[in-house]
Amino acid sequence: MRALKALTFDELQAQVQALGVARYRAAQLADWTYAKGARDLAAMTNLPLELRQRLAGEFHFTPVDEVVHRVSAQDGTRKFLLRFADGAAVETVLMPMQGHHTVCISSQVGCRFACKFCLTARRGLIRNLTPDEIVQQVLHVRRFIGAAGLNVVFMGMGEPLDNFEAVVQSIRILGARRLGNIGARRITVSTTGIPDAIRRLADLDLRVKLAVSLNASNDGDRKRLMPVTARHSLVDTLEAAATFARRTKHHVTLEYVLLRDVTDRPEDAERLRALGSPPGPFKLNLIPFNPDPRLRFDRPLPERVREFAAHLQGAFRSVSVRWSMGLDIEAACGQLFGAETTEAAP
Repeated sequence: MRALKALTFDELQAQVQALGVARYRAAQLADWTYAKGARDLAAMTNLPLELRQRLAGEFHFTPVDEVVHRVSAQDGTRKFLLRFADGAAVETVLMPMQGHHTVCISSQVGCRFACKFCLTARRGLIRNLTPDEIVQQVLHVRRFIGAAGLNVVFMGMGEPLDNFEAVVQSIRILGARRLGNIGARRITVSTTGIPDAIRRLADLDLRVKLAVSLNASNDGDRKRLMPVTARHSLVDTLEAAATFARRTKHHVTLEYVLLRDVTDRPEDAERLRALGSPPGPFKLNLIPFNPDPRLRFDRPLPERVREFAAHLQGAFRSVSVRWSMGLDIEAACGQLFGAETTEAAP
């Protein structure tokens, strides 16, 4: 059996035709699954009963259970703990924005990249998500957004480019007019910065946006904070990001987490300025660290954040500070853990 939500529309049509069923039935299946939110074939009442029974032997719906649903009292952010058939669970975050919503989705259960400032990394990698499990996160939150538009960011649990094929397939599904109908330009892939994978993504011409996590101003500090980056330098990463920008004609966002007295020092700002000058195809997004007792870092004082940002003006196409949403429900950047119980602080 094939997972219905793991198929592009062309693949769905091919599967339907291979069964000797009229092609237009694929459009009906897609409409019920994505536009109407059907959770099983039994709900598709404009398909003959005999056909529904036959298709039930060919396709299955990915089961997902909402285990926890928390809402921020500060900004209305929603965090969902979603569990799949094998018991693996991920967290998905829905953020209300001006005129639209943004959903932050996960691509893996856990993560193997061991970034020191991220709770997800403490779990290690449990497994990759399948394309339908990625798509299911978006479909699950749609019921809460009404008529508002939706942006999708792969900034939840896991490294998207470490689960390359499944993430690419999910992008094709979410971006397709007859399926997710989100549009690739409203989808952003966030990565720790794997040069070869970034170039590979650029070659596919998916038209998505890219965000690259720098999080340090030099290779030594970056290696300590993000051990996986020992295999490639900041220069290699930035060159790959610039290649992506040229091929896709999108600016690339560079993300930089500000850790008090670790990455927010004047010398860090000066080195970061040198990396950006002359201004290339990069926007810079500064993210003050979101504290947690399980992580041994502190958030810089607001005045330090303002000074750091001011020093970098002019070195990038734009410089902005992103104060994360959902902090009071542990839904902010770096806080996703994907478990029902809270891990004790070491």
